Amino acid sequence: LELNGNVFRVSGLLNKTEMQDDNVVFINLKEAQEILGKEGKISLIEVMAFCNTCPIEEIIRQIEEKIPNVKGVAAKQLINTQMTFTKKFLDFGLAVSVFILLIGIISLSTSMVSFVKDKTKEIGIFRSVGFRKKDIGKIIIFETIIVAVLSGVFGFGLGQVIATVLGQTMLGLNVGINMMMITWAFAISLLVCSLSILLPLRTASKITVTEALRSL
Repeated sequence: LELNGNVFRVSGLLNKTEMQDDNVVFINLKEAQEILGKEGKISLIEVMAFCNTCPIEEIIRQIEEKIPNVKGVAAKQLINTQMTFTKKFLDFGLAVSVFILLIGIISLSTSMVSFVKDKTKEIGIFRSVGFRKKDIGKIIIFETIIVAVLSGVFGFGLGQVIATVLGQTMLGLNVGINMMMITWAFAISLLVCSLSILLPLRTASKITVTEALRSL
């Protein structure tokens, strides 16, 4: 491997973790400083204490005393800060997702009601040849299932493309296909369509034979 005109021998490759560490190169500190023109400069030192009762705060204080212009931070503190930020981000994402789902349910329900009203002639034909309200409901449910499947495929496909592009360009991560996410995509699509169909089914059930035949 050649870096800035210097040839290095690769000692080994670590297994992929699908995290940002996959793009990290481990190299001798002194050689890295020379290659980058930063002799004697260090941006980060990781100190590990292999004991459960070690006085972490005292260790941090001693490090800051011994090394000027150094800020010591406990990993636990960083983790807690990151967890707090992640939780707030997830809560915000959940709120946005719920809002979008509600808007989707309302929009789809309104569209389905309009669809049922526009299909009054077809319903009249079905009723005239002996179809019951139950049979009409089955037709609407079947069409809704088709919409749910197509929505799940389109939604997952679009989300996968966006996640792959953003993961590569912004974070340098390889986003693979998650079977659990596929299951969730179809489950949510089916749930949204199931809730959206309640009002259209009620509207269809109120259409009388006389009203349906009058529209022919």
